[in-house]
Amino acid sequence: DFEGGVGTTIEVGSSQGVQVESSLGIHKFSKNLRDHVRTSIGALKVGTDKKDIFLRHQQDFFKSAVTKGGNGYIVFGSYEDKGATRLFLDNLLRHKIEVRQLSKDFSQNGKQFKAGDAYAIPLAQAQWRLVNAAFDEHTEFADSIFMDITAWSTAHGFGIPFVRTASVGVGEVVSELPAVASADFKKSHYAYAIDYSDYNAPRVLYSLLDRGVHVRAAFKPFTTETVEAGSKAFANGTLFVPLVYQTISADSLYSALRLAVEGTDVQVYSLKTGLSQAGIDLGSDNLREVRKPSVATFVSVGGYGGINWTAIGEIWHLLGYRHNIPLTKIFSDYAESAPLNRYTTIILADGSYRSFSKQFVERLRQWVADGGVLVTTQRASQWAIANGLATHFTSADEKQKGDKPANAEYVRLDYAQQREVSGPNRIGGVLYAADIDITNPLAYGIHSREIYSMKSGDFVLPRPQSRFASLVQLKGDKQLGGYLTRANQQKLKDATVVAYDKIGQGTVVLFSESPTYRGYWLSTGRILTNALFFGQYVSDSNRYRP
Repeated sequence: DFEGGVGTTIEVGSSQGVQVESSLGIHKFSKNLRDHVRTSIGALKVGTDKKDIFLRHQQDFFKSAVTKGGNGYIVFGSYEDKGATRLFLDNLLRHKIEVRQLSKDFSQNGKQFKAGDAYAIPLAQAQWRLVNAAFDEHTEFADSIFMDITAWSTAHGFGIPFVRTASVGVGEVVSELPAVASADFKKSHYAYAIDYSDYNAPRVLYSLLDRGVHVRAAFKPFTTETVEAGSKAFANGTLFVPLVYQTISADSLYSALRLAVEGTDVQVYSLKTGLSQAGIDLGSDNLREVRKPSVATFVSVGGYGGINWTAIGEIWHLLGYRHNIPLTKIFSDYAESAPLNRYTTIILADGSYRSFSKQFVERLRQWVADGGVLVTTQRASQWAIANGLATHFTSADEKQKGDKPANAEYVRLDYAQQREVSGPNRIGGVLYAADIDITNPLAYGIHSREIYSMKSGDFVLPRPQSRFASLVQLKGDKQLGGYLTRANQQKLKDATVVAYDKIGQGTVVLFSESPTYRGYWLSTGRILTNALFFGQYVSDSNRYRP
C-alpha cells in the first residue's frame, strides 16, 4: 500500500501437521498449499489483465505524494549517538527515501544538529507517505476499534532527535551509508576512556569483558587531558580502562580495544594522567568495576497463556543480534532445578509465571537479595509486585481496573454491545513523551531527559515509595500518537513506566512495557542493557554513595 500497489492479505487456518481433525472435519495441509497456489495464480491474472489500471494508480500515487509533501524538511541526527543515527539512516535508505546532507550546523527548539552527523529529509518526494508514517504524531481517528497498535512512528522508537522546519541548508543526496570512522586512538601508557553515549557502546563493553579486560565505569563526571582531543569532559557512564590490574600486556590491551570498536562509531581516548582538571580523579572509588554479565530468561511453550515468545524474541534480538550478548533460555518447567547462581541477571519477559512454585519464588528473591539483578517487563512486572519480588510500591496508588470504579452503580448491558463498549478502552499501542532520570546508572549514555515510550497495555506500575525510584515517567500532556479514551488518558497521566526496587544487595528493574518493542524501540532498550552492567550499583537512599 505504501508503494502504490494494492495490498491484500490471504489467511487460512493452520493445519499444524499433515492433517488435523477440526470442527468442520479433517483439515489437510495439502488444501492450504492448493488454496495458496490458486489465489496466487488469481492475483497474477488480475494483475496482468488490469495492468493499465494498476500502473496508472501507482503513477498517480507517487505524483500526489510529491504534491502532498509540500515544502519543508525533517532534520534528524545525534552527534552523541552516531550508532542510532546510522541505524535510522540505513532504514530510510533501504526504503528508497531521499535523504540529503546537512550543509551547515542547524538548531531549533533547543536541539542542535551538526553537519556531518545530521541529515535532512525533503518532504516533497515520491516517498512522502513513508516519511510521514516514520515521523507520525497524531491522535485523531475516525474509529475507536483497532486490530493492532495505533502509533507506529519509527523515529521515536529509535530515540534520535528531529525537528520539522520550513527551510534548512542541504547538500548532496545521501546514496549510501557513510563509512564508519576508523579507530584512530593512540596507544596509551596509562589508561583509556571510552565514550558510552553511542548506541553500540554496550556491545563494545561486553566485547572487552569477554576478552578478560578489566573495565570500570565512572559514576561521576570528570575532565582530563587526552592525546587525541586535549582537555575533554567525560560524562557519567564513561568507561575507564587502566593498564594497571590487567592480566594481558599493553599491546594485547590496545589490540582488544581496536577489535572491540571496529565497525562502530564508539570513541576511545588515550589518557595522559590520572589527575583530573575537574570532577573526580581517576583513582576515585566512583570508578567502579563492571563485571561481565551472564544473562538468562525463562521460556515456555508459546501463546498468551504462557511466556510471550514475541517478548522473548525482542529481548533476544536486542542482546544477541545488536550487542552480541548471549542469552540463556531456560524452560520454566525446569525452574526448580535451574542454577540461578550461574547468572548475574535474570530477565522475566511479558507472560504468565503461575507455574513458578512458592519455593522457587523465594529462591529467586534470595538470589536478588544476594546481589542479582532481576529485570521484568509488562505482565511479569505485575507478577513480581504481586509475589513480593518488588515490595516498595504504594498499593493505594494503583489505578482502578475496568471501565468503572468498584463502587459505581451497576448498569446492565446487552451481550452484543461488548465490542463497542469495551473495544475503545483497550490501550492498543500509543506514543508518549516521557522524562527519564539521566542521573541514574540505568540511564548512562543517554543525554536528553526527553525519551519516547510506547504504551501498549493497561498495566501501570504502582507509584514507588521511594521518590528516587521512578526512572521513566510519562509526561501527562504529551501523548504524541495513537488512540486513547479520556479515561485512559487520565490513567496514564504522569504514570511511571520504568522503576527499580532494592532487595538486599540486589536490584529489580521493572518495565510496564517491552523495553525493545518489536526490535526497533532502541531508546528504552538502552535501559535494559544498562541494567546488565550497572544494575548492581543502583542504590537506595540508605546506601546512596555520592
